Amino acid sequence: MKPRHSLTLCTLLLMMLLSQAGHAQDRLLVFTDPHLLSPALVVNPGQAYNDAINNDNKMFDLGAPIMQALIDTILAIHPTAVLVTGDMTKDGERRSHQDMASYLAQLRAQGIGVYVIPGNHDVNSDEAKGYYGSTTRKVTTPSSTEFATIYADMGYNQALDRDNNSLSYLVEPIPGLWLIAIDDNMTVQRDADRSIDANGITLSTRNWILDKADQGRALGKQVMAMMHHQLVEHYDEQSRISGDAAVTDAANLRQQFIEHGIKLVLTGHMHIGNITTQFDEASADSLVEVTTGSPLTYPCQFRLIDVAPDRGTFGINTGYIEQIQDIPNFQDYALERFQNSTRPTVASLVYHSWDDLMAIIDQYGSLLGDVNFTQEQATEAIYTAYHDEIVRLMVAMAQGNEPSRGVQDVPDAIYNKVGTLVDQLIPGLNFITRPIVVGIIRNQLENLLDAPLRSVVTDCNHYNTAQAHVTDDLMPVLHFAPIDEGTRGDINGDGKVDVTDVNIIINIMLGKAQASNYPGRADINVDDNVDVSDVNIVINIMLGK
Repeated sequence: MKPRHSLTLCTLLLMMLLSQAGHAQDRLLVFTDPHLLSPALVVNPGQAYNDAINNDNKMFDLGAPIMQALIDTILAIHPTAVLVTGDMTKDGERRSHQDMASYLAQLRAQGIGVYVIPGNHDVNSDEAKGYYGSTTRKVTTPSSTEFATIYADMGYNQALDRDNNSLSYLVEPIPGLWLIAIDDNMTVQRDADRSIDANGITLSTRNWILDKADQGRALGKQVMAMMHHQLVEHYDEQSRISGDAAVTDAANLRQQFIEHGIKLVLTGHMHIGNITTQFDEASADSLVEVTTGSPLTYPCQFRLIDVAPDRGTFGINTGYIEQIQDIPNFQDYALERFQNSTRPTVASLVYHSWDDLMAIIDQYGSLLGDVNFTQEQATEAIYTAYHDEIVRLMVAMAQGNEPSRGVQDVPDAIYNKVGTLVDQLIPGLNFITRPIVVGIIRNQLENLLDAPLRSVVTDCNHYNTAQAHVTDDLMPVLHFAPIDEGTRGDINGDGKVDVTDVNIIINIMLGKAQASNYPGRADINVDDNVDVSDVNIVINIMLGK
């Protein structure tokens, strides 16, 4: 019998024997910023370790039990795939990465796909350290190549394609959905020069991302992305208030994402659970960014994304770690820890607003007299004067859907306490000068803070503008153009699904063709194998099933 006839007989036999295949609703689970510190690096939990805990709002002292509780929760849910958007470790310790990979391997062992990207705390870190009583010692940190090796089975070995100039890669976690996992931390460049800024995407990597998006659309795939830093400001003037949360050149990049069909981006970094919509320059199209809180920071959340069979509807739900080993009322405990750890955030805000504050002082120097205070003194004064407002606002931001948290009065409460702040920062003003100074400072604070504060308490992006938009932070349903099912199964890209496509898969199975010649096409059910199940899908598409 000639090989051609043998191939036809094989095809007919498979058509008769294999069962109907089709899309089921798939579920993705997203978490970010676990900041795991390996217990092995706490050699002696002395003063240095205690100082680190007290100066951070992340509960990294509970990282191991929190991580195991999260893994147990994920195993109970059993999603199709888990996406982790960076900051796997506290400060890039190789041992912490190895521990994290072991946790994630528990998911892989149960058939759950896992896909990770690095954050700014993961690769080539100068902060990686172990704790030895009153001192710390530097420990090894992975290069970009080592990171990809540690997490080889968590995205890099499964990649349909990889960028040559970063740790970015492309996967298809569920059929019909392409995920572009973006390394926005300049990790490869930092292999040679650690002084490079950590939140950038090179032009070559940007072109690779946009090229993959175009390829996906041409193949009829829904295309989404995940990255560590923000692409969208989650409240007005965020970059001025909180510094480098957004990736460099975010405005141009998000415009290009929209133009190339990337409408959904998953991020981390900020440790808040916020979802926001960003319109393009013409207000005609938009992009949705879903950022998720850290499991180490109240309310210790993760996201569930149910993806409809046509890949056009994404139903998002928010879950929480409810208990960990030895702490059954973990949410109450985490809230108390969070409320008692807001001072570092105030210090960061003062740092980023310092030039604005000094400009006010200089402008009214003749009235204020000799004013001389440090950033640390300003932080303490602001924290003391506005402690209640700061805690309420930060808890509301962490919980999401701020309008339901009763914080609409916070901006006015802040302005009404300006006198208390002035008395702490500029003591000794006489009864004539003081009310004038209070009025000036209040006016300046309103100019500086009113837009971002109103944006936060109303959970409204572009507050009071034509693009103003409120997006549900916890349970939105997002609608995008569904994928074109007609292209699924078109292995050779000729616009048809026919016996030629079946023969290509069979030739790959027989070693007569390479799956790499058909990226994103031959392994239709994305199980990392090209086999009879992929033939089954093509045949059912041909039969209209």
